Amino acid sequence: MKKSIFLLSIIIPLFAFSMSSVVFSGIISAFQTGNANSLSSYFDSEVEVSIMDDDNVYSKVEAKQVMETFFTSYKPASFAKQHEGKSPSGANYCIGILKTSKGIFRVLIHAKSIGGKKVVQQIQIEEN
Repeated sequence: MKKSIFLLSIIIPLFAFSMSSVVFSGIISAFQTGNANSLSSYFDSEVEVSIMDDDNVYSKVEAKQVMETFFTSYKPASFAKQHEGKSPSGANYCIGILKTSKGIFRVLIHAKSIGGKKVVQQIQIEEN
């Protein structure tokens, strides 16, 4: 009995972590390639996008355009996930480092479950 409880205490957190990783795998890939179209497929109907000092809430279409403009100006070279987890409110988050043609940025992505699907509600991009 103790072994079963011990194994469950290890397996459940690992399963939760792997599910969290699945949430961000496509988003990370979109950042690595600078693909705003692919990234926008994960957007909620409204997305808060903060790029350096420019912070605004955009419709899904507008947020895609903002990210397209960013990726055109700052061509991604690589994106490395540094940390991910789940906030007390139930939102998943991912923090990563984006290396571009013009500098290195810290990226924070928040995704929440809506209607059984994880959708991006916030992206913050800051100079590192």
